[in-house]
Amino acid sequence: MQKTRPFRQTVLGLTVLGWSSWLLLNPVHAEDSPRFVRPEQATTYIEPQSKSQITVLIDERLGGTKDVSIADLVIPPGVDIPDHVHQSTEIFYILSGELEQTSEGKVQKLTAGMACVVPANTTTHHKVTSKEPVHALVIWAPGGEEKRITERWQVKQPAKK
Repeated sequence: MQKTRPFRQTVLGLTVLGWSSWLLLNPVHAEDSPRFVRPEQATTYIEPQSKSQITVLIDERLGGTKDVSIADLVIPPGVDIPDHVHQSTEIFYILSGELEQTSEGKVQKLTAGMACVVPANTTTHHKVTSKEPVHALVIWAPGGEEKRITERWQVKQPAKK
C-alpha cells in the first residue's frame, strides 16, 4: 500500500491542480452554468449482456463541455470486454476491484488506487479478475466517447420511491 500512496497523491494532486487552473481561467457562476451536476441529473446506462453500468457525470449536456467526459463505471465480476479501440484518450482510476488491462499487447493488473492512461486509437482489452465488481472513475478526452460506448445500452430507470 505504501508504494501506491505517492502515485495516488501525485495523480490526485495533478487532477486538482489541472481543474483548479481551469476554474481560475473559466470562472463559473452556479446560477448561469450547467457545470455543477447533481446526482439526480446524471444518466445511468446498462449494457444488456454483461450488466455493466456507466453513470455519465460530466459531458456536453452535464457540464457543458466537449473537451472531457467523466463517468462512474461498474463492471460485474467475470466480465471480459474484448479488444476495442476508443477515439478519445481513456483514463481509468480504480476505486475498487481488480481489472486486467491489456493495451498494445502489455498486460497490467489494476487494483484500487491505481490509474492508467490508454491513448486514443489504441487497442485495449478489459477483464474483471476480482470476485467483486470493478468500480472505476473513467475520463475521456476529448469528450463524446460515452455516446459511442452507450449507443446500444439501455437507460437505467430510476428506482421508484
